[in-house]
Amino acid sequence: MDATVHWSVVAERPLRLAPCGAIRLCRFAVELSAKLTKGALALVGGDKGKMTDFVAAESGIRQLQARCIDTVWRKDAKAFAECFVEDGEWKIAGQHVRGRAEIEALFAKLLGLCDKVITQNGTPILTVEDGTAFGRTYVIEDAKLMNGATAHTIGVYYERFVETKDGWKFAWRHWSLKYRGPADMTGDFYDSPDYGPHPGMPAADEPTTTKKAGSV
Repeated sequence: MDATVHWSVVAERPLRLAPCGAIRLCRFAVELSAKLTKGALALVGGDKGKMTDFVAAESGIRQLQARCIDTVWRKDAKAFAECFVEDGEWKIAGQHVRGRAEIEALFAKLLGLCDKVITQNGTPILTVEDGTAFGRTYVIEDAKLMNGATAHTIGVYYERFVETKDGWKFAWRHWSLKYRGPADMTGDFYDSPDYGPHPGMPAADEPTTTKKAGSV
């Protein structure tokens, strides 16, 4: 008696194997799965628990970033500030504010210049530790200003996160401006610092890049 294994994606007809061949194929599939799992574990320190922790942390951080995008679109300064811990820090456009009250005030000031702003985040590049994380996220932003002008912005958010009883929050955010101008990228590119690959980060008090005089 023989065994039949169907591989519809690689053959038009069934592949017929002797029982011993089918057993060897099954063993190969199991070994391959084990190797792939081992490789994934190696990316997060070789511990299954750590991999689970990383996935949970990344999911929580992405939800935090998504809520932040929502606050920007709705121009909700209070909800934006609540994405930070009580003593959180936000560094943007040459300004460095601390605490939710200052963050809320700066947000209201900056978004007051805009009619609508939509932000798109890339996948965050993260290092996750015990209840904390840090990393960088590439960001694209399109804004329609109150004066009718539009601006297309590209930058990187360097961020530190803390897990709280209310989920993940921003502890510190540093905005590194890379481009601002028309969407066809004929505008100004900025020579902002390059911190090398992750885990390179700006210093805690390093100033942020400001837009050039006369740009939108």
